[in-house]
Amino acid sequence: MMRTGGRVVVAGLVAAVVVGGTAVWRPWGSGGSGREDDGAVLSAPGRVYPVLADPYGDRYNAKLSPTLIRRREAFRQRIAEVLQRHLPPPAAVAISEATSGDYRVTVDGREYRVGLNLDTVRVAKHPPKGMAHPVPDMSVDPYTPWCRPPEKRGRDLGCVDGSLPDGGAVAVHFPARADLPPAGIGTTGPSAVFRYRGAQVGLTAFADLESRSLPPITGEQWLAVVRDPSFLELVDYWRAHPTIKGHGW
Repeated sequence: MMRTGGRVVVAGLVAAVVVGGTAVWRPWGSGGSGREDDGAVLSAPGRVYPVLADPYGDRYNAKLSPTLIRRREAFRQRIAEVLQRHLPPPAAVAISEATSGDYRVTVDGREYRVGLNLDTVRVAKHPPKGMAHPVPDMSVDPYTPWCRPPEKRGRDLGCVDGSLPDGGAVAVHFPARADLPPAGIGTTGPSAVFRYRGAQVGLTAFADLESRSLPPITGEQWLAVVRDPSFLELVDYWRAHPTIKGHGW
């Protein structure tokens, strides 16, 4: 449904309400705009990405206020836009309804889950005198933000790395083989874990376990996603509005 006179555009489960010339993306029926949206408006993506229904979606959303739902959905639409920009056709990006950091990439009928994790950088309890010593949260991912020499990272793990606009390091680790090893081992595709302006960012694509196929995404494509200025601006947005993380990051 599209009603330009009323300044409302509806697509699937998401509506765009124009506020001060800027489209604010929100779930349809989550309420009108108001002062609670001040300072938290994200520009709309060029297209609306589908939100996939999940049996637990209502349970997660029930724990969030309408304001947080609006901010979260605007954020997730923009993350989907960045993913789609760097994943050429026939890859199609969608958003999972259930959790805040859950996305889907479908290629040739196979569905691959993408997980986004945002957290604050952990700081060592007893750093060297006069030095704040950030330490990675290894519960997110065991990979480092730089590439180890091949002999130290395993023969089945490839890696590409680069630098962020702030000078920080980022590396993407990816399987160096086309098929999955034995069950429970190496079920992830490209994965990046890095620190950016006080945030710890993890972005990982997972294998389609039904077909036992790894996502057809290259390390270079994944590196382009996390180095994209639009992606890093969204990390900054999360830093300014961390409550949008809700559940499931």
